[in-house]
Amino acid sequence: MTHDQLHYFTKLTKFLGTALGPDYEVALHDMANNDGALVAIANNYISGRKLGDPLFDNAKKMVTDRRYEIDDFVEHYYTMTQHGKVLRSSSMFIKDEYGRLAGILCINFDDNRFHDISQKIMELCHPDAYVEANFVFDQNRVPDKLSGDVKIGSTSSDITVATELKEIFKKHHLNPTRLTFDDKMMIVTELNRKGVFLIKNAVKDVAKAINSSPASVYRYLANLKENG
Repeated sequence: MTHDQLHYFTKLTKFLGTALGPDYEVALHDMANNDGALVAIANNYISGRKLGDPLFDNAKKMVTDRRYEIDDFVEHYYTMTQHGKVLRSSSMFIKDEYGRLAGILCINFDDNRFHDISQKIMELCHPDAYVEANFVFDQNRVPDKLSGDVKIGSTSSDITVATELKEIFKKHHLNPTRLTFDDKMMIVTELNRKGVFLIKNAVKDVAKAINSSPASVYRYLANLKENG
């Protein structure tokens, strides 16, 4: 970016971060030498990034695909931070007088606390089973990779669910970060055959492990029942 562009968009970054509020991270990336280094950021506690850090991977792909030659901005796509937090992102391409990419201004919205509040409100009115079967905030929020290994809890039931999942992943040589629909159906089928879903909270644990919502797992189980 030119000096004038950098000065203007740095002020805009600070303004947007203040005006939009604490759930919005606003990040300015300079595309000088195509490195996309972070040169200004507001509310950086959301992603934990600091000045000099690179673009998120999906933004890098937009640059590689030269998306800026077609669009001036891309809105409402999903980003995962290094800590596994899912953000809803929008990016504006900053161009020079010749249409070349000079920088990228990104707004990353962290809706996790609103999601949690919404689910807690539902739980005040309905039992847990109803919420698991019917509460779907936004299934598109599910990222394309798992942020960690299957969590093994402190109770014997938690350990059973985690153990069965790990055995299935190993047996079928599955990558938890790249599961297809058929893979997920197969996993649910095997777990159901072993009686895992009789364990309390098993649906939630399985949904997290296979990057699906509890509602999706219930649908998989319903399909099994319908197909005998």
